Amino acid sequence: MKLVVDVISDVICPWCYIGKRRLEKAIAALDGQPDVQVHWHPFQLNPTMPKEGISRREYRTRKFGSWERSTERMALPVWWQGFRSRGADQFLEVLCPRFRH
Repeated sequence: MKLVVDVISDVICPWCYIGKRRLEKAIAALDGQPDVQVHWHPFQLNPTMPKEGISRREYRTRKFGSWERSTERMALPVWWQGFRSRGADQFLEVLCPRFRH
């Protein structure tokens, strides 16, 4: 039996990375039965982002209207704890080595 899984994901998205890791664990737990084939499809969460990027502060100010409003809406300490508890440290080490909370 073969199981085909289609995944639509943005490679820079930390939540997508967490989902990828969870999918890998789930597939490993199946121990080869059924045979799982994963097909990855690209998706851009923010297709208007300049190739050279922008600072996190500028990005969140644009998105939420002001830096202060973005920190209120995000509840950063709670968000960060949830992010780290879901295994995002690996994502940050690999893709975002300069990111600091």
